[in-house]
Amino acid sequence: MAHQDRSGAAGMPLIVVDRNGVEIPVPAGDDPSAFAEQHGHQALIRCLNHPTVPAVDCTTCVPLED
Repeated sequence: MAHQDRSGAAGMPLIVVDRNGVEIPVPAGDDPSAFAEQHGHQALIRCLNHPTVPAVDCTTCVPLED
């Protein structure tokens, strides 16, 4: 997502997802942004309340009606 800066929004935890929104594990020690770019994935901010979901996709925190 273009609105997220490359530093992970000032240090926020990142989740790497493929084109279907499925989380891709990042090898230990690798930078999530660089890993995502190298493999054609997206690095998105991880939802702080629901860590297995990117924040932009968390319909629990932000219901679709909003």
